[in-house]
Amino acid sequence: PLVLMFSSFNPGAREVAKDLMDRLAGLDMMNAETSTLSSTSDQNSAQSGPLLLYLNNATFIGEVGSRLAQTVRAARAAGKRVVLFHENDEALGGGPFDMHFDTTPQDLIDDGLFGALATEFFPMPHREVSFALAAQAIGTHSLRTKKTAQGFWSPKGRPTLTRKKESSTSVSRKEDVGAEAPMPRMVL
Repeated sequence: PLVLMFSSFNPGAREVAKDLMDRLAGLDMMNAETSTLSSTSDQNSAQSGPLLLYLNNATFIGEVGSRLAQTVRAARAAGKRVVLFHENDEALGGGPFDMHFDTTPQDLIDDGLFGALATEFFPMPHREVSFALAAQAIGTHSLRTKKTAQGFWSPKGRPTLTRKKESSTSVSRKEDVGAEAPMPRMVL
């Protein structure tokens, strides 16, 4: 399986990694601080994938942020790819991307940390698309989505489409609707 690394010093990263792991078969997650980032063994590099850097309003802030910066530096020094997930949902600490140029240590910026495009995470119903794009960004092209009793990619409370009498389409939560609309199959 592909192992997505996350930092315990990156608020929200573990939760996003877990959400991805719950949605994708063959994906596992590992805390970067408990792994051997500096190891060059073939076994370690075969098992661990990229480091997830979850960008929100708490990223690189305070002492925890300093420790996150050390983890990112170690991962980059070990040749690990860093995938950027940028939170846009204000309820989850999201905000404009440019705020990260003020909080990220300058050496990481100068070293090209923001050279790759970040995967944008939006509120529901668009969050499911964000998860699909994140799956591609971490390299899970060959992994299959997990099938649940409700269908593919169906976390609790996911939006469903319902038809109103005037034939317009509206989005609502499945708890508010008696029947759930089928979810299209995601191909990665």
